[in-house]
Amino acid sequence: MKLEFKRNKKKMALIFACFCAAPGLRAQAGTVIVEPNQLIRDAMKAQVFSETGLVCNLDMASVENGKETMSRYEVQSKSDNTLVTTVEPAVKRGQVFLRLKDSVWFYKPGMKKPIGVSASQKMEGQSSNADVAGIDYERDYATSVEGEENYNGIKVWKLKLKAKGLGGAYDVIKALVSKDQHLLLRADYFAVSGELLKTATLEYNNKANEGSDGRPIVSSMKIVSALNPADFTMLTYSNLRQKQLSDEIFHRDSLVK
Repeated sequence: MKLEFKRNKKKMALIFACFCAAPGLRAQAGTVIVEPNQLIRDAMKAQVFSETGLVCNLDMASVENGKETMSRYEVQSKSDNTLVTTVEPAVKRGQVFLRLKDSVWFYKPGMKKPIGVSASQKMEGQSSNADVAGIDYERDYATSVEGEENYNGIKVWKLKLKAKGLGGAYDVIKALVSKDQHLLLRADYFAVSGELLKTATLEYNNKANEGSDGRPIVSSMKIVSALNPADFTMLTYSNLRQKQLSDEIFHRDSLVK
């Protein structure tokens, strides 16, 4: 009986050890089990993306080498697709960026057809196409929990996201996600060389006016250059509304008017 008990005890210890070492699971503070992909999945729900359809205005203000620029866009998103249409300035009105899962397309009036562009390509100021059209953190990155800390008085998880392949706009992203609501509060973006490119900080003062589950949605994102902190881009999201969007508007051929 004692021998059988010892065997069962060893089995239970082995099962527990395997469970704690399972991919994507990390033990924090000895008691809390965190699933990194779930943290990122929850964080994405607070961005301007929706499974059925979400529309909003995006104002972008940049300072680069002392020069100020301002632009306005309409953002329409549904599932893995995002359509970003330039409203202002007038000289760029009608220019469109379309994200189709892991590809980004650009079109402006007069072009015969859209052209493919890199997700990491600069869009305006410190923002890239991926920053505006959306990053799929769960699909394009492998996420691990690096620890926990207090950030501006908020308890957060420290995450490291490593690009799974060429689809990632950045090689590594180090992110801070709040423990209480799983909101992405800060992200540091790194190049393949390990160089810090820029840092983004986010605020959440929006809610969709229809069909919202009550979760906050991003209201602003400030992206600051690591090379020159005086250079930055502020993205401000407003007038969010849930809307049933047709799949047709997210086709490349639909961009040509």
